[in-house]
Amino acid sequence: MNPLTESARLEGILSGPLNAILEQHRVAILAHLGGASTGVADALMSEEKMRGMAGYCYELLPWPVRLAVKKPAFVDFVLTHRESILKKLTIC
Repeated sequence: MNPLTESARLEGILSGPLNAILEQHRVAILAHLGGASTGVADALMSEEKMRGMAGYCYELLPWPVRLAVKKPAFVDFVLTHRESILKKLTIC
């Protein structure tokens, strides 16, 4: 499968549920990253923190989404879109 097509497919499947998770669990996710300001800045540099946060968020996805998208693909998606995800977390 074409990587661009796969990325677009994942974005279509994951955008809504991921945004809902970021909104509903913002405080817990920021705490997992180490706090609001310094945690987000550090997370941009730390692949380990982003992978941990992605694993946490994956478990919060609705089961039909988890059935369609496996964890490694989700983690790769989060790492690819880390800047926009972290920007959404810092918006009050």
